[in-house]
Amino acid sequence: ELNAQGIVPKLICIGKKSLIQLRTRWEVAGAKYNNTGIWFGMPDSITSATASEISDSIRNIFLSGDVDKVEIIYAKFFSLVKNEPT
Repeated sequence: ELNAQGIVPKLICIGKKSLIQLRTRWEVAGAKYNNTGIWFGMPDSITSATASEISDSIRNIFLSGDVDKVEIIYAKFFSLVKNEPT
């Protein structure tokens, strides 16, 4: 949708599955995006320090003027076989 509007989104990826989604869905579909190269591993449990580090990266990109809007995209977990992007 964004590419149709002439927008190339900038991405910050969290977890290995986000990188897999880029290769298996976005690239296959021909979607254009700018991977910022910022990546965070997904630990078994999120600590406040990890959450702070992630939010600091997002806030810094926004405050620098590189982006004018931030959207969070995640997969809703239903089972090991099914999840849906939200």
